[in-house]
Amino acid sequence: MALVDRAEAAGWLRIEAYAALVELIDHQAMADQARELTAETIDRLRGSKN
Repeated sequence: MALVDRAEAAGWLRIEAYAALVELIDHQAMADQARELTAETIDRLRGSKN
């Protein structure tokens, strides 16, 4: 909530700050999933070469 308060103090509407946070969290979750899938694929490919 402190981050939302700071965004509001900087001129953002609270709803804009909430929307930005939701988008940030969504994108971070997708990036985490992509990293996980990439690591699994690399491990699988390395395993198939042995």
